[in-house]
Amino acid sequence: MRKRIEGWKMKLLSYAGRLTLIKSVSASMPIYAMSTNKIPVTTCRELDAIIRKFWWLGNAEKDRFMALRSWDSICQPKASGGLGLRRFEDINKALSAKLGWFLACRSDKPWVTYLLKKYCSTENFWRVKPKDSDSALWKNFLGTRDLVRAGSMAICASGESIDFWRQPWIPWLNPLEFDDLMSSLRTQRFTARSLADVSIGQNWNEELLLQIFGEDLGRRIVTIPRIPGGYKDRVVWKARNHGNFSVKDAYVLDQGYKFGLRKDIWKWIWEPGIHPRISLMLWKVLNDALPTVARISVITQFGCCFCDRDLEDSIHLFKECAFVKAICAFVEYSDCSVEDLSVDWYVPFDNLLVQSDIADHILFTDSSWKDGFGGFAVVAINRSTNSWIYKLESCAASCPLEAETRAILSALELAVQNSWTRIHIQSDCRVLVNALEQRSPPPDWRFLNVSLLVLDLLNVISDCSFFFVHRNSNAVADGLAKSARLSSHESGIFQGEGIPPVIPSYFSLS
Repeated sequence: MRKRIEGWKMKLLSYAGRLTLIKSVSASMPIYAMSTNKIPVTTCRELDAIIRKFWWLGNAEKDRFMALRSWDSICQPKASGGLGLRRFEDINKALSAKLGWFLACRSDKPWVTYLLKKYCSTENFWRVKPKDSDSALWKNFLGTRDLVRAGSMAICASGESIDFWRQPWIPWLNPLEFDDLMSSLRTQRFTARSLADVSIGQNWNEELLLQIFGEDLGRRIVTIPRIPGGYKDRVVWKARNHGNFSVKDAYVLDQGYKFGLRKDIWKWIWEPGIHPRISLMLWKVLNDALPTVARISVITQFGCCFCDRDLEDSIHLFKECAFVKAICAFVEYSDCSVEDLSVDWYVPFDNLLVQSDIADHILFTDSSWKDGFGGFAVVAINRSTNSWIYKLESCAASCPLEAETRAILSALELAVQNSWTRIHIQSDCRVLVNALEQRSPPPDWRFLNVSLLVLDLLNVISDCSFFFVHRNSNAVADGLAKSARLSSHESGIFQGEGIPPVIPSYFSLS
């Protein structure tokens, strides 16, 4: 690392250039080693010292330098007033947590299978204790369990691989609340070890849960959705709707208590349209990181170098100094006129979708969601008979995306019920359409059970395609969905009268 940041060329770099070099070269060099090993703390601090010297001096040769801001304040997110740098000790822990995450999820990887068979033959990953004879690598993985546990949650299928006492599985409880709850239950000497012990097949054992958790909490736990049969237990990352682990999320979770408040002014100075040198200059001014008289204690003259009146600091120099104000008064500013380019960015859906082989049935889906309750509508058109039916349903939904997914589920159930094999499903939810077209669940773990039911039904239908349709072309389904949400007694399947209310223009294309 010293060889990369030493030399006369590096001394000529501006602060913006130094920041770019640190992030792209110096800070990334040890990443590979840190991804699989725990680097000694002394080594991490030596690397931090090299980066710190280079940032303030432009080289790593001198041992004495003036740091106008602490390294902890610099190693903050940009939105919190820092420069987005990270200490090597902290990033090493987050990188190691990624491997701990693979072990917690029982990923289908050879090294995961080997380590679990070697060290977890009698206990699961959450219960096993470190031993003196264990390898340093395995001890490092066990050291990341608290971080992985703090950000993860288990979703139950059979429940055999989910630890009842140590692995968080109640969605609305954070790890501390979960630990307090389980600590209060240990005194009652319940013998459950996994969630399979409080289940009957793929369902909760309601009687046993009421006995363990009491009437109120027990009935709430019974309502926790479970993954349908044929799938394994899953571990998801709670901080993200898609449920996938990332090193950045682990770092933020582990170090977030050190970060300052996020302010709009910091986001503004780092806007992409502002030159990096200007951004860094603004950062120095706002952080009082300029070598002014107020920051240098050895200077005995405390007056401003321009007006010699008030104390010289960053705010005085750029805002309150009378001399600077006089200079700015002679500077003429003119508004820059920017030509308003009218770009035809919207392409009608009719021009995007051209299918030579139209399906036998076209299904339009939509949902209406408010305050945890959703209404779902499906408008199904039979191309051969030019007849149509519509289906209305309503139930609780955690978010609008779940409501849209339940509308798709309702459409698929209607297709399977009527033995339709060639269908096109159109929705105005682009995220959902893109996911299902790739035969993957929508990026939200909160209703994973519903998503997996959709994928199961897709395996039953031989030919099913998904298309995005603009909301204006889906007005009938949208109105029916609102009606279903407001009047739950209207649920059911109804025969449409007259011509189909929604006729896509690509019906006539060949």
